[in-house]
Amino acid sequence: MNNEECIEIIEKEENDSIFKVTRFLLFVCILFLFGSMILVLIMPSIAEYIMQYVLIALPVIWFVFKNEKWSFRETFRFNKLKIRDVLILIGITISIQPFLNLMLIISQVLFGDAMGVLFEEAVDEPVLLLVFSMAITPAICEELIMRGVVLHGSRGLSIWKASLLNGVLFGFFHMNFNQFSYTIFMGIILAYVVLITNSIFAGMLIHFLNNFWAISSYIWPENNLLKLEEWVVNHIFTLAGIIIVVLSIIVTFVLLKLLEKSNSDKKYVPDPQKQSNRVLEWPFWLIAGLFAFSSVLIMLSVSLSKMTGI
Repeated sequence: MNNEECIEIIEKEENDSIFKVTRFLLFVCILFLFGSMILVLIMPSIAEYIMQYVLIALPVIWFVFKNEKWSFRETFRFNKLKIRDVLILIGITISIQPFLNLMLIISQVLFGDAMGVLFEEAVDEPVLLLVFSMAITPAICEELIMRGVVLHGSRGLSIWKASLLNGVLFGFFHMNFNQFSYTIFMGIILAYVVLITNSIFAGMLIHFLNNFWAISSYIWPENNLLKLEEWVVNHIFTLAGIIIVVLSIIVTFVLLKLLEKSNSDKKYVPDPQKQSNRVLEWPFWLIAGLFAFSSVLIMLSVSLSKMTGI
């Protein structure tokens, strides 16, 4: 291989943003899996409150900083949202819940409820800390990497291809079968609304509201809306439940179209210079393999814990 061929390969690597960001995501997944264990050992009292900032947010900032051609504003889309868009985004968060509940129930039937067991162990803490660790922190750190770096690296793809890729990678990023079932769909929606509005705050808002809603039963156990959701979950496979899920999908679709119409002046156009066929390359498959390994490990760990009573 001569020097010209080497330079051409290096330039191709540098211009291939999808390959670059999936490789970086693989690095963060490995870092988070092993780094979180180390943080728990050396700082057990605060590890869960800082690990995403240390192991996700800081590497993300470093990654963008070292790539001179990437600007923080363009990568993270720090643009304001209109009040009308905020209201639509809140509506989307509410309307999609029945469908997400259906996906979660299906995953529990197929893979058990390993994450539910771990979640119940994690919620025994003050309300403010619970909201900080499970709603605010993921809405910031996970959005910075997924709807920031990864989505920016996918700007050569069409809006639906970029959203689909982002959703799949977001599902893998959670490293367990239970959450994959619904985070893949949530990831698609989050990527889509960020591309429509050209604002990462759209993703952060839905992400925060969705996670806050998930833990709200531990904050307001007598809330009537939660009782309604519990009824929907318990009747999800009845005719009424199926109708509600179908309506959930239709209303979400309509709200997405309203959001798109509200931001018609920000029409997303793929970057022709960043078009790439290197989507499902080795970093993608290694992330998928790491996801499968971690998922099985969590299931075995919970099963062993139940058997031993620990």
